[in-house]
Amino acid sequence: MLPGEADGGGRHFDPSIIQTAKRARMESESAAYGVSPRRPVIFHGEPVWNQSADESVFEEEISVGSGLSIPREVREQALDEADSKAIGRWGEQLVYSHYLQKSKAENSPIVSVEWMNDANEIGLPYDLKVTMTTEPGLSEGAGLVDGDDVSHLRTVFIEVKATLADKKAFFEISHPQLKFAEEKEMDFHIMRVYNVGKVDCVKIVSLENLIQKIKGKQVKVCMVI
Repeated sequence: MLPGEADGGGRHFDPSIIQTAKRARMESESAAYGVSPRRPVIFHGEPVWNQSADESVFEEEISVGSGLSIPREVREQALDEADSKAIGRWGEQLVYSHYLQKSKAENSPIVSVEWMNDANEIGLPYDLKVTMTTEPGLSEGAGLVDGDDVSHLRTVFIEVKATLADKKAFFEISHPQLKFAEEKEMDFHIMRVYNVGKVDCVKIVSLENLIQKIKGKQVKVCMVI
């Protein structure tokens, strides 16, 4: 039916009715998402992956100058900088060695440190498992045997993200890792290792309770296709 023509009942077709209904539907749908249909959303400034992260989200930063001791096997390890798996493994071994050293300190709360991928990559949503006591006086030296009360123990799961760069505000994280982080909350930590392979300036930065920081908008999640 053309505009102005009458239908079988003698009524005339008015195209403005359809336009008005379509506009109302668009405005209703846009309101649900908080977006104006008449004004496009324009983002200014740097992309989020180029923006500097708020330093307050980092719980701990450790560098060579502040006491990070790198074991000889890590220092002497040949590193293929084009091999992302080798970069990741170097970072994992460094963080593992760091926690082993902390566990040997006097009155250390760390009971055990386990590197899940020591032999090979097994595909877990975390790389290290650190068990520590919430009761002072019990350390690795005390030991644990079957049947011991473990209610005073806390296990922290650590995912290591390593990079050759000195600063890099973004990294990949898988869906299983996000799900696991949501499940464990404060017991899931991200350890960022910067300057992989550069023993004079390598550093470890800890990001604790990832999900809380995502919900608090201190950390952003991006999608890349």
